[in-house]
Amino acid sequence: MRETVSFLTRVALVLSCGVILSSTAAADDPCVDAGNKIKTFTSSLRSVVPVKVPHGKFDVKEASSRFEIFYRSNGKTVFHGSYLKRDTYIMYSVIPITGAGYSGLFINANGGGFGGPQCAYVVFPSLRSNEFIFKDLLGPSGYPAGTRPPLYVASGAMAEDIDSDGDTEIVIREAANWSWDWNCPFSHADTPYWPRIMHFSPHLGQMVDVSERFPRYYASLAEQFKKLNNELSSATNMPPRCESELQRLIKKAEGLGQRSKQAGVTADRNGDIWVTDQVAVLSAEQHKEISALLQSHNQKGPGRIFLLIVKQLPANTTIERYANDKINEPALAGNEKVDRILLVIALQNRQLRIETSQEVGEALPDAFCKEVINRLIVPKFKAQQYYEGIYAGISALIKKLTEY
Repeated sequence: MRETVSFLTRVALVLSCGVILSSTAAADDPCVDAGNKIKTFTSSLRSVVPVKVPHGKFDVKEASSRFEIFYRSNGKTVFHGSYLKRDTYIMYSVIPITGAGYSGLFINANGGGFGGPQCAYVVFPSLRSNEFIFKDLLGPSGYPAGTRPPLYVASGAMAEDIDSDGDTEIVIREAANWSWDWNCPFSHADTPYWPRIMHFSPHLGQMVDVSERFPRYYASLAEQFKKLNNELSSATNMPPRCESELQRLIKKAEGLGQRSKQAGVTADRNGDIWVTDQVAVLSAEQHKEISALLQSHNQKGPGRIFLLIVKQLPANTTIERYANDKINEPALAGNEKVDRILLVIALQNRQLRIETSQEVGEALPDAFCKEVINRLIVPKFKAQQYYEGIYAGISALIKKLTEY
C-alpha cells in the first residue's frame, strides 16, 4: 500500500508539472499542445488502473487552480492525479461522464482566450483492448496560440444527458459551411452549427454516432433554425449563400426529426427491423452481418428471429417479464402473432433470455435454449466477445429451426 501511494504521488507531480514545463509557444496550435498533455494523463492512468476494475468511477474535485481527479472502485481510491486548470494559452474544464457500465472523462480546453479555438477530448475505458483510450474530438484548431479563429469556423463539444437516462451524450458542434466573406448576419450567440450526438461504446472501444436516436432533439433544432431564418429574412437582406446554407441545415434537422421511434425493438440506429442495438455493442459491420443472417432466415423461415440489446431492464421488471412483453408488441407480432423468437440482452443487468412464441415452442424447447445460452453465448460474453456470442447463438437457433 505504501508503494502504491508513493507511485500515485509521482503521477500527480508529473501531471501538474507537465502543464507548467511544456508551456505553449506562440506559434503552436493550442489544441495539439493540450492533446499531448491529455495523452500523458491517459498513459499515467493506464499504468495504474486496470480497465476491469469492477464498478470503477471517476470523481473530479475542483480547487482554485487545479482539478483533483480520482478513480475509485469498491470504495477505494486506485488513482489520484492533479491537473492544472490553466496554462499560458489554455483553460481546462474536466467533467465525469457515465454510460452503460463505464465511467470516463470529458475534457474541454479553450485555447487563445475568449473566442479562441475550442479543443475537446475524452478518456474512457475500452473493454476490447483492456485499457483507457484517449480520443481527440475536434482535432487541431489550425490557429496559433493566442489568436482567435473567425466566428464561423469555430467548432466545439459538450457533454450532457440529453434524454435524462443516466447516459452521457457527447454533442459535437461541427463548424458550419459558412465562409467569412459571405457576411452572414449572425451574432455569436445565434450562429447555426450542426450538432452530432455521440455515445461511447466501451465494448467496441470507440465512439458511435447515435444522432438518429434523438428525433425530438433534431425536430426542436429544425424549429430553432426556422425561427432564425424568418427573423433574419424579415429584418435584413440576407445574402443568398447564407440563406441556402441555413435551408440545408433546416432540411437536415427535419429529416432526423421525422424519424420517430417506432414501438418496441425497432428503434435502432440503423433503422433495422431485425436487430436493435440500443447500447452500440455491435460495430456497424457486425450489425450488418447479423442483420443479413436474420434477414436471410426470416424471409423463408421457419420462425422469425429478432435481436434486442438494451442497457438495462426497467425497474422492478424481470428479464422473463420484459422479454414476454416485447415479443408480443406489434413491432414483432404484427397481425399474425406467429413463429417469433426474441433474443434479449440486458447488458448492465448481465442477463439474457431467448423468448419464443407458443407456435415455435416445440421446435425450440426451454432445455435447448438454455443450452445455447450457457454453452455458446455466455462463454463468449465473459471474454468480451459479444458479436461472436450473439452470432453463434443465433446460428444455433436457425440450425435447430431448419432441422425441425
